[in-house]
Amino acid sequence: MSTIPSGAESAVAPWNEIESLVGRRFVSEWLEISDEARTHFDKASYLDHTESPFDPAAYPEGLVEGFHLLALLDHLVGQVSYVEADAWTGWNYGLDRVRFTSPVTSSDRVRVAGEITQLQPRTDGYLVTYDCVMELEGAERPAMVATWKALWSVDEEDEA
Repeated sequence: MSTIPSGAESAVAPWNEIESLVGRRFVSEWLEISDEARTHFDKASYLDHTESPFDPAAYPEGLVEGFHLLALLDHLVGQVSYVEADAWTGWNYGLDRVRFTSPVTSSDRVRVAGEITQLQPRTDGYLVTYDCVMELEGAERPAMVATWKALWSVDEEDEA
């Protein structure tokens, strides 16, 4: 069992009540992406090795790459949306729709608000659909919107 961060709103249920999560909203804690984290992401994703035809001066100082924002969904949503079970797993299943609507820099704070819009039973668990909005603190427009899918499963023997 996780601890919900202060100021966050959760969508959490026991595995045997998982279907009660449909329509539940969640809000993560605020997160500031440090320059160090941005630099590590750029290095890990080889962005620091890419020769680009684009003029770097055209981008805001400390710009956080869009794929970095996507990667934060797992961290931010995972804190506030999960099932209470001993032996459960969640797998990234994919994204249906993503839009980057405002630039984010390392001096900004973001959080994810959203809703579990669908649970599809499968033989290996449930396919969970999240509608996510990455909010940008103090901004009218969000940083990103995404429809994200994850496969949740549990080892039934451990839950018995």
